[in-house]
Amino acid sequence: MGSNQEAQTRQIKKVFEAATARGVELWLMGGWAIDAQLAGPGRRHGDIDVAVLDGQLHEFRSLLANLEYGLVESRQSNYRPVGQYGDVRVEGAALRPDGHAYLLSVPHDGKDAWLRLRSEWFPQSNQQIVGSALVRCARPEALLASKLSSLRVPLRLITKLLYLDDCTRLIKHIAPTEGLAHELERVSEPVFDGAGQS
Repeated sequence: MGSNQEAQTRQIKKVFEAATARGVELWLMGGWAIDAQLAGPGRRHGDIDVAVLDGQLHEFRSLLANLEYGLVESRQSNYRPVGQYGDVRVEGAALRPDGHAYLLSVPHDGKDAWLRLRSEWFPQSNQQIVGSALVRCARPEALLASKLSSLRVPLRLITKLLYLDDCTRLIKHIAPTEGLAHELERVSEPVFDGAGQS
């Protein structure tokens, strides 16, 4: 594991332990969550993706400030530890009584976009070891839907290739049925009607 990855695993431990102490509901997303559930590191990660309960976003941002993370001006959902490598990208996950989890996604055409995922894809019990930390992860289905949604927006070719590789790894792990494939196609389509807003 390279020095940047080691630094990021320390950040994951620090952030998740602080969130647990404050009672903030947090799930690991993105590449780190993929690696944690698919047995081992896949590739170098540019950031650490987390989903936070929508009603706790303000408290979590305050927690990051206390840990000396500053908002990255060019990317309004990213927070960076002062003088260090590795952003924490914050995604709001509004878990709703209708059985959906509305995940704030990559902005499409400058507008906030929400993914209407299934709330059971954000379980309390799905804990994995990352570095020396035990952290809660979103299920592979949520990770795949998020990656598929990201592929709908303009990205650099190298980023698209990395995301396609992530999708391939997840598909091999999940072995989706035709029904799940249809659902993933539906939920990876972003919605803009504010349905995820609490």
